[in-house]
Amino acid sequence: MSFLALLTAAFLVIANSAAAQDQMFPPGDFGFRYEARRCTTTEFDTGAHTYTRVAANVSEPRISIPLSLGPNQMVVVYREIVRIGFFDYQPDFRRVVPRLGGDTTSRTPSTAYRMEVRSRGMTHTVSYNDGETPRSEEAERLLGLFDLIDGFLNEHPDVKRLAPIRDPCD
Repeated sequence: MSFLALLTAAFLVIANSAAAQDQMFPPGDFGFRYEARRCTTTEFDTGAHTYTRVAANVSEPRISIPLSLGPNQMVVVYREIVRIGFFDYQPDFRRVVPRLGGDTTSRTPSTAYRMEVRSRGMTHTVSYNDGETPRSEEAERLLGLFDLIDGFLNEHPDVKRLAPIRDPCD
């Protein structure tokens, strides 16, 4: 192998390694705003470090607390965003797979999601309503991301300390 070929091969290994590293750890500007709206609305903003819960029941107070995910949780969310190709999703994502015969079903209440991600100088927002089935693999991956974030939020000690909410949809 010539020196030039060896040098080119080494460069490609280093470049691929750097690209892989870029996908492993979030860039410095990474952050997101997440909203899940069913009967109770949950909002979380990593930039403002706030978690807000608003009940459909007007007698329930709006609750807003300072909240941040841990660095490891942010890495996990970032990796999932990269894995599913979040920036390739349409802003108003509506993807169901019709069954044989073209039937789809709708359910209410459904959950309307909205997520805005900032990364590498770009911002991308995706909105999705989970009320229609059957879902595409893309929709299932997106819902997996939302479930991941919901899990981190719902298991956070500060969220667990909040007074339970009487959700009229449950």
